[in-house]
Amino acid sequence: MDTKFRQFILEHQDDDTDKLLLGKKKWPEIDVAAAVNCILSRRKMRDKVPQWYACEGLFYPNTLSAEQCSSTFTALQKASLCTPSSISSSISSSMSNSHAIDDCCEENRSNSHAIDDCWNIADLTGGLGVDSWAFAQNAKVLYNEMDPGIYAAAVHNFAELGVAERIICRNFELRPDNIDEILDGFAPDVIFLDPARRSSTGGKVFRLEDCSPNLLELAGPLLDRAPKIVAKLSPMADISLICKQLEDCGVSVPRVYIVGASGECKELLVEIGKVSQADREIFVVEEGGTFRFTISEEKDATPSIVGKDEPFKGRILFEPGKALMKAGAYNLLCRNGLKKLGRSTHLYVCDEIQPEIAALGKVFRILEAMPFDKRSLKAAAQSHPRCEVTARNLPLSSDELRKKMGVTSGSDTHIFGVKSDTQGNLLLITRR
Repeated sequence: MDTKFRQFILEHQDDDTDKLLLGKKKWPEIDVAAAVNCILSRRKMRDKVPQWYACEGLFYPNTLSAEQCSSTFTALQKASLCTPSSISSSISSSMSNSHAIDDCCEENRSNSHAIDDCWNIADLTGGLGVDSWAFAQNAKVLYNEMDPGIYAAAVHNFAELGVAERIICRNFELRPDNIDEILDGFAPDVIFLDPARRSSTGGKVFRLEDCSPNLLELAGPLLDRAPKIVAKLSPMADISLICKQLEDCGVSVPRVYIVGASGECKELLVEIGKVSQADREIFVVEEGGTFRFTISEEKDATPSIVGKDEPFKGRILFEPGKALMKAGAYNLLCRNGLKKLGRSTHLYVCDEIQPEIAALGKVFRILEAMPFDKRSLKAAAQSHPRCEVTARNLPLSSDELRKKMGVTSGSDTHIFGVKSDTQGNLLLITRR
C-alpha cells in the first residue's frame, strides 16, 4: 500500500463511496475500487476491531472479509480457548475485555523472546487474519488461507500490526491429503478451523458436510498432527447433531462454547479431541459473565417454578440472551436463585440477580402484574402507548400482541404477555 493510496483512503473515509466510484476518473493514479473496499471495511472495523481501525496502513481486499471476521471480543475468547491444556470452569480473566489485547501487544513488543516459551497454534482457515493476530499475542502461529488475495492482504497487515515475526503464512487449499505440506514441520499444540459457511451459489449453510473444508473428513487426520482442535461453527447449527456427527467419526467433543455479544449468539465453538469424556461441558460466554454446566446436570435439574400466590411487583424479571437460550440450560438457571414462570416459559423472576448471570441476558424491574385480558390490555396500552412488547408461550406472536394493544416501540418500558404455570396468563409491565 503506497503513501498516495493510504492518504486517499484517509481523506475520503467519510465520503459517499458511490460518488467516489462514479468519479474515479478524477484520480487516475488511484485504484478507486480497491480504495472503496478499504474505506467500507474500515467503517466495519471501527467498532468491531478498533485496534485494526487504528492502524491506518491495513489493506482490505473485500468488504465481505471485514463483515465476516471476528470482533476483538470474540477473537480474544478464541485465543483464551486455543491453549494446549483444556479450559476448565472459567475463561481466562486476562481476556475479559477488549483492552486486554492492547496490553498484551505492548508486552510482546517489549519482549521479543516471550513468544519462545509459548505454544503453537495452526489457524488453517485464516481469512482476514483477526483470529491469527489475536493468537499471536501469546503463541507462535501458522496462518493458512486458500484465497491468494486475502492471503496477500494478511501478510501485509500482519507486518503493519507488528506481529509478522510470530506468524508463519501459507497459501494452500486444506485437504486431508496435504496437511503435512501445509504444516511443513510446524508442530501445533492446537489447530483452529473456521470452515466457510457459504455454498457455491453464495447462500449460507450451517451443516458440517456443507461447509468448506469438511470438518467431518478432516477431524481424524488433524488429530493425528495435534492433540486438540477448536472449530468455529455456525451459530445456527444444532449442537446435539454436530456432536453426534463428530463422535461418529471417531473423535470426542468434550466441550462446547457459545459466545454471545449484545444479546446475540455470535459464535459456536467446539473443542475436539481423541479422548472421550463422560459428560460434555457447555460454556456460555458474554462480556462480564460465564455460565458453565454439563449435559447431565441440566438433564437432572428440577426447575423452581413461581408459586401460585407469589407477588411480581417490584421484583426482577430476567430474560436470557440468545446465547444462553442456545445452550439450553433452562432448568439449571434456577440454581442461581431464579424461578421460572413455567416449565416452557423461559423467563425468570428473582429478588436479586448475580452480575455474571445478568450479563448473559436482559434484566427488568417489574412495575405491575395484571391478568391477561381485554381490560388489562386496554389499560396497559393507554398508560404506555410507546413500549416494547414480547409474547412468551402464548397462542400469539409478539407482533400480534403489539398490534392487539395498538402500541408502538420507543421507550424503556417493556410489556411481557406470558403464561405462568401457577398463575395463568399474565401481563407484566417492566422497565429495563
